[in-house]
Amino acid sequence: LFFFFGFWFFCRFLRLLGKKINMSQASLMAVRATRRSTVVQPYRNTKLHVKISEAKNLPSKDLNGFSDPYCLLLVDDEVVARTTTVWHELNPFFGEEFFVDLAQDFQEIAVCVYDQDKGRSDDAIGKVSFSRKQMEEVANGIDNWHPLVKINKETDVTGEVFLRLLKSETATGLDHLTVTVVRGRDIKEYPDLFAIVTLDGERQMTEKSKVTRSPLWGQSFTFERAKLGPDVRITIRSGSGLGTTFVGEAVVSLAGLQHDFSKSEWVRLRPRPKDLEGMAEGNGSLRLAMRYTHELILPLPSYASLVGLVVASVQTREGIEHGLVSILEEVLAERDQSMFIMDREQVARTLIRILLLNNMCTPYLKLLNGIEIAKCKDYSTLFRGNSIATKCTDQFMKIVGLKYLHETIKPVIDEIFREKKDCELDPTKLPPKNAKDLIQKHSLSLIRYLENMFTRIFESVDRCPHIMRLVFKHLQEGVRENTSATPDAGGLATYTVVSGFLFLRFLAPAVLSPKLFGIRDELADARTARTLTLLAKALQIAGNLGTTIGSGKEAYMEPLYPTLAGCLDRVKSFIDRICGVRDKDEVDLFAGEEATGLDTVLLEDTVLVRDHTSKSFKKKHVALTSANLSITTPGKADTETVPVASLAGAEKIDSSAVSQKHAIQLIGAGRPSLCLALPSGYEANLWIQSLRQALRLSSKEQLTGFHAGVIKDGKWSCCKARGDDSVPCCKSHSSACVDQFSENPGPEVWAHKLFAMLLASKPKLEAKYSAVMSTEADKRRQAHVKEILAVVEDINLSHLLHQDAPDAHVADEE
Repeated sequence: LFFFFGFWFFCRFLRLLGKKINMSQASLMAVRATRRSTVVQPYRNTKLHVKISEAKNLPSKDLNGFSDPYCLLLVDDEVVARTTTVWHELNPFFGEEFFVDLAQDFQEIAVCVYDQDKGRSDDAIGKVSFSRKQMEEVANGIDNWHPLVKINKETDVTGEVFLRLLKSETATGLDHLTVTVVRGRDIKEYPDLFAIVTLDGERQMTEKSKVTRSPLWGQSFTFERAKLGPDVRITIRSGSGLGTTFVGEAVVSLAGLQHDFSKSEWVRLRPRPKDLEGMAEGNGSLRLAMRYTHELILPLPSYASLVGLVVASVQTREGIEHGLVSILEEVLAERDQSMFIMDREQVARTLIRILLLNNMCTPYLKLLNGIEIAKCKDYSTLFRGNSIATKCTDQFMKIVGLKYLHETIKPVIDEIFREKKDCELDPTKLPPKNAKDLIQKHSLSLIRYLENMFTRIFESVDRCPHIMRLVFKHLQEGVRENTSATPDAGGLATYTVVSGFLFLRFLAPAVLSPKLFGIRDELADARTARTLTLLAKALQIAGNLGTTIGSGKEAYMEPLYPTLAGCLDRVKSFIDRICGVRDKDEVDLFAGEEATGLDTVLLEDTVLVRDHTSKSFKKKHVALTSANLSITTPGKADTETVPVASLAGAEKIDSSAVSQKHAIQLIGAGRPSLCLALPSGYEANLWIQSLRQALRLSSKEQLTGFHAGVIKDGKWSCCKARGDDSVPCCKSHSSACVDQFSENPGPEVWAHKLFAMLLASKPKLEAKYSAVMSTEADKRRQAHVKEILAVVEDINLSHLLHQDAPDAHVADEE
């Protein structure tokens, strides 16, 4: 068997090597994309996709008989995302999605529901939590109702303990287990913390630690048995005598523990099972959908053959209609729950990212959309479905045009959020007595917003990315050249083919959901949301070039019709100008787009700033880009620039240490190099998340731990440890919420996503295309499928050979 499998692996290796040597010109283009990737070793990519849908039967926390619930998403006790508050509701609908880059050493995911109160601390309602092991065991994710566990002293357990286990055998053949309880971190502040180690009923106890939060024990305990039990239990308690208090416990499995191999790990403290009994009764439930992935990512050259297939398949009509793209669309049409890893948006986003990196996006979209246009018989239905052509163009706009979108409509959206004017036009939603007067008043405000929006859109031609304008130009040319469709009155199709994407699929959705597109960081309240809805409807009417005016649908929009009718010629002129662009080399186009991305401001505000050499905070203007943090003192021209690459982490700092309630620290060479004090916890969390997104792109140094205080009288204020060289008392956090459109990891990640999609669809493709095909078209398609599956098999072999790629580094704890 050894020689057989050895020979098989050797043959597969030769085949893979031969394919790389005989690479096509398209594959060579894919290899050149490695200039954008510096990854030379396999690594793990850990992601979480969470959808917080709704809650039901929540308990009342306010005197009016209702609650004002919102949800917090936590990773290892740190907040990474927050939903909006739903006011006066016991059955709230949230409907928010979050994409989280997880720290590879994370231990627990939790969603906590709180009741927001003004002027006092928010009331805890309940929480749902999942260990890492639970997430790993559910390959297809979680989508269900979950009971909310009450949050109190017994159930709200935090912190971790570092253990070292060593199993050996005595001279008499007994199992010998040594358990070393090294230290704890992030444990709630209790005095006289000690640990109890229990195995098969035998208990041994550490000495009491005077240090809170990060107690240091460093004590070892031995157990000898004919056969060791299934697990060892570590219980942390506080106090002395009979009055000790339970702090938390961890159960560590001994299964798989090998003789004479030391195992070191951080284990998370959890509540006791008996403390959870009955804590979910009468507390409501929360519907969650979660999907956790922990994928092995290979260096980009390992995916070169697959990327080469993508590039080759998008250059000809044959490739698009029978090659990889068409096969992916076929799989999407037949997918089931076991393959929910795939959806049209994800496939489209992955393809567009890969093609942008290989300078093939505009030729692909020109050919793909041209095929769709050529098949069209009725322009009123063109690109109105969810074909792969529609989704790819849609994702292309959101990736390439996001900065343009923000620059164009964000000022108007910000004004609407700031003013919170009532713009309701529907008489059924207004008081009957004075509905007419209110409609007249509200329409004036809405028309002002609409005119400001149109002005910014019509003046945005020069801001629109050249590569995006080129795709619009190709759409317009495709309609002009199509002779198979029924001629449309007035040649409107040459405009609606562009406005259908730009207005209906880009501008209007962004106005309707500004948080989804990163324009706002919070969801709109009910009044603002209604104004945005009406404004989005007006943009849709303009995008349809007024063809829906007077159709009888939503007649309450009539006060806006004169304004909309008056701007239709300007919409056509705008489309003509945005399509009036010459073809250029896409290499230059995308290189320019990438360069501008580094200078995009992620966040800026005037906040209180203190560096590590000062004891006081000063008001300064701070702006964050992916590359730099710029700090300017009001009234002075000089700007201090801190490269993001020089930072190692962004963490919260104890309010008592700096006399600021919502302070964060930017950590450089092992110490706080800069502190920012923010007006609220929400803004502090927002800055931390934005800084971590920038750090993921720029920083190479990884922070393993930190102090949440400052040094006073030679000791850290957070843990009372002495000096600069003390072991950090807090676990570092690097999990961050990311924008699904602006997220742009290394090119090897996008290549891996495509590989994972094809690997998931492999059984279906093999079953469908293993039979003898009768027609020439089916035979060509079968040949494409065989080529794709051979490439997928080769990459999968590489994955199997690298399964021991390291996870997060665990620092040695002495």
